[in-house]
Amino acid sequence: AHGVQATFLAYLTANFFSIDNFPTYLISFLLIGFSLFIINNKEPLPEQSAVKDKSKKKRQPGKLRKYRLPITAFLFVVLIWFIWSFNLKPLQINKEINMAEALAKNQQCEVALNRMEKALSQKSFLDNYLKFSYVEIINLCLKEKELEEKYWLLKKSQEILEETVKTQPHNIRGWLWLGECYNMLHENFNEDTALNAVAALEKALELSPRRTDSVPDLVRAYAATNNYSGLAETYPKLIKLEPDEPQHYASLAFVYKELGQTEKARQTALQIIELFPEHKKAAEEFLRQLP
Repeated sequence: AHGVQATFLAYLTANFFSIDNFPTYLISFLLIGFSLFIINNKEPLPEQSAVKDKSKKKRQPGKLRKYRLPITAFLFVVLIWFIWSFNLKPLQINKEINMAEALAKNQQCEVALNRMEKALSQKSFLDNYLKFSYVEIINLCLKEKELEEKYWLLKKSQEILEETVKTQPHNIRGWLWLGECYNMLHENFNEDTALNAVAALEKALELSPRRTDSVPDLVRAYAATNNYSGLAETYPKLIKLEPDEPQHYASLAFVYKELGQTEKARQTALQIIELFPEHKKAAEEFLRQLP
């Protein structure tokens, strides 16, 4: 008994900061099984063999035997639930995801999306993984659909991702994908989602300042909302990611001009002349327009 208690204590201490619940459940069941083995063991434990009181040793097995059947039945039911919830059901859901992905790649999007919708209705600990897989399959289908058919797919992605970031506010990928979804709705269907895109992508950047995934989409969102201050901060990051794209320099020079930062606008235009001589004429024309 002391060994089981020590094992539980050591295990919980080692996993105090763990966020992965599945290994916790699995090892906990192994410890429960070991505990059950000790309870059902008819042989006296080493501690018991050292006790001289024979009457106490005779009474102890009787007490354990009294609760053996209900404890065994309860643990058996829990074990069945565990096998179904954390083994068989996830395998079935993963099978549906793989089938849906294959169907989407073969341009059978409606069948694929119906499979994902059915899988999503089965609640499990894989829900968040399933939702992201659903959005990935929607993205595959977006490439094959006409513009008119893309709207309801984007709205479905919006619904799934909004629910995801609501339940998992620190999920960076959820905020990134949601911001991209808002951008596409605004650019393709004039939905009033540009400010939502800014908020989602800024949240992703706040959660992970070193990640650059959000920079291109954040530039699009700032441009859609005429947020020149945001563009002045974000375009230099985009230039670091894509230093060979002259349009980024030209856009940054224009942003500095709109903000009244004439010297920065001039320096950026001179950079264009130095790095991209083929655009020298356009850059010189821009310089003449500066005060």
